[in-house]
Amino acid sequence: MKRLICLLIAAALALPLAAFKFPEEHLLCRLLGLGELPESPEFASVWDCVPGLMGSLDDEVEKAGVTAYPEAIAFDRAMRAYPAELPLTENSFDKAASSPVTLWRVPIAREKGFVYATFRLEEGEPVTYETGASDSFDSGVRVSYVFEGGELDRAVEESGLKPAEARILSFDELNADMIVFRADGRLYAIPYFENPPDGVENKRVIPFGSLILAVSRAVEETEIPYPLGAYLPDTPDYEGARSFDGEMRRQADSLADALTVIPARIRYWYAAQVFLIEKLGSYADIEAARTSGEYLWKIPVVSEGQHIVSSLRAKDGRLTGCSTEAGSAKSSGQTAYLFDRSLVENAIAESGLDAGDVIVCSVPSAFVDFVSFKAVGGDYVIPFAARPDFWDLENGRVYELDEMIPEVENLIANSDPFGGASGVSPLWLIAGAAALAAAITLVVIWLRRRAKMKR
Repeated sequence: MKRLICLLIAAALALPLAAFKFPEEHLLCRLLGLGELPESPEFASVWDCVPGLMGSLDDEVEKAGVTAYPEAIAFDRAMRAYPAELPLTENSFDKAASSPVTLWRVPIAREKGFVYATFRLEEGEPVTYETGASDSFDSGVRVSYVFEGGELDRAVEESGLKPAEARILSFDELNADMIVFRADGRLYAIPYFENPPDGVENKRVIPFGSLILAVSRAVEETEIPYPLGAYLPDTPDYEGARSFDGEMRRQADSLADALTVIPARIRYWYAAQVFLIEKLGSYADIEAARTSGEYLWKIPVVSEGQHIVSSLRAKDGRLTGCSTEAGSAKSSGQTAYLFDRSLVENAIAESGLDAGDVIVCSVPSAFVDFVSFKAVGGDYVIPFAARPDFWDLENGRVYELDEMIPEVENLIANSDPFGGASGVSPLWLIAGAAALAAAITLVVIWLRRRAKMKR
């Protein structure tokens, strides 16, 4: 009975609403919950907040330049939003559906500016609300869509798309709400940023993937580096990689020297997808590595003072672990290309080759990473060895693949099982170790005999 009375009161109060009129809304707005709040089980709790809310609007009404004080709250024009957190990924849309929190954006009054309220509903928690206002629609963009349902639908109509499902994602970190919808099996968005990132126009339909890239660039505050295969933020691995953010920082901090500062953000755009090769004999081994389902994302975590690299291991589409290594920033070693993409870009430019199908591979047993690419005339590589002084190639130069294969085989044959290419035959290592052990044994025997003689 209480809910019925509330519904009747709400309907009666909505009749004299004269501060503004809404345009006709269609499919998209209905998918966003338009008209659902007064019919929801939570509405009675929302209604209980109305006296306090109406009594707190004086400052907002003045700020918005509203001359006709609102006589009613248009709950039937409310739209449903979901709080979301970075990173923004393709999964953000589906994750919103399972959010335990719902935000109802409710329009209150509109003239030069506007006044709105947001009700926060969470199961088992009391309803809370906050009010807001803007003196113009240019400066209060984030929630202005609750007054512009007609513009939302027109934007979709102009795009020629037919939304099948839609949700509003609300990002406090970005100071933005995004109307995200699925059409023809793909995701699209209509963004509402207070300060849109480069390449994003508010209130216009944009492919969701393009929005993800723009947001990622803005968040990381970085230029897009020279491409070495796929960009991590543009892959399904990105969300999983961000879950290792804290672990990468902890590992880097444990390896950092006293003068090294761990940066505030990890540069995921500079990560390289590295395919692992056990033995390199031909280009067929590179192809096999690329299709094996096993690879690393090598991420440059610290680039000043030291070079600290985290490697995220992936198998069958799932990230399985993280390891981190540190080295001198002065050395031009196995991961130099991660910290200075110009090494690869300049090498290809100087070769005069038109590089295509660029990927990065690693032969762990030789302690060598290399950039592989195809060009007219064959298969080419740009090697980066941990110890370039132990072979006849130069790090950061273009070679034909066939030139590098015997050099890699030689490194493997003479590798040090304790940490790097040694340039010393394993047989000599074994013989040396045996001789040292024998010498230590003789010294111990001699010391024991001498001790007995003294007794």
